[in-house]
Amino acid sequence: MKVQIFSKGATLTVIFGLFSLSLLGCNTSEADHIAPTITFNLNKSQGIYRFGVTDTIVVNFSEKIDTLALGIEPSPPDGITHKFASATKLKIFGKNQKFGSSQFNINSPFTLALLGLQDQHGNGQTRVQESFLAYPWVDKDMVDTTFVGLDSLFSSRTTWVDGSSITDSIITEGGLDDKKLFGKHDYFDLKLLSISFGDTLFASLSTRSNLNLALKIAGPFSKAGLDSAISLDNQFTWSDSLQTGSIGKASVRIVGDFATYIRKFGPSPTVGLFVFFIEIPRDQEGFYRLSARIHPFK
Repeated sequence: MKVQIFSKGATLTVIFGLFSLSLLGCNTSEADHIAPTITFNLNKSQGIYRFGVTDTIVVNFSEKIDTLALGIEPSPPDGITHKFASATKLKIFGKNQKFGSSQFNINSPFTLALLGLQDQHGNGQTRVQESFLAYPWVDKDMVDTTFVGLDSLFSSRTTWVDGSSITDSIITEGGLDDKKLFGKHDYFDLKLLSISFGDTLFASLSTRSNLNLALKIAGPFSKAGLDSAISLDNQFTWSDSLQTGSIGKASVRIVGDFATYIRKFGPSPTVGLFVFFIEIPRDQEGFYRLSARIHPFK
């Protein structure tokens, strides 16, 4: 290529510019001394990541890492496996195959240690460790074949089943199985919730989009009224009936209505008991999540 320069000064300017560019090129090859950072695709509460039985825990790295050098140690290791989606993404998930999908063990808290984490320049950390806690399991008959009754989302009038305050939101999990994958038919669950006089409960049932669960609600009951309905082989009158449908979700709002509570429980009502009936279509199986929060009357 022929370049015409029309003055001596212009020639010097071109030469100086090329020299400057060569220096910049040298600077861009400077070695990386920053270790890769990591993020998890889970909510973290009080220093612990919360996960569900069918979740995939994704670990994202800020840059490409040396995947062969990385040691991955869950403790306990039962029912947990992993794979790299790329040099910047690691997936941790359950290796059980019951219920037609990969899942963790029920109620399976664990710690995860990443050993020898380093990028492709050799920068890294010797050990990174995090703790993981499963959402509370509220389906007793899956883990206890002799259990017959209602699963309560509460441990007391002021706390959820996991011990947290009812002023906090809670996410719980359960499973239904009409294919007898666990050796028996389990096509419905009954959940017990309580709502204080004047408070409002917001609840949501969710599952996979191709599993249409039914959600029915009965109440409010007194303790004696609930015992009577149970003794009559769960003879409940359902006030609400919903389906999770193609979006895999059904939500409901229940108010501890003043007039209803006074009519049913007398002039000084306190707590009304509600029953959630969750049913799976015949010959299907799957897990569900039931989340709830209470908005107190003020």
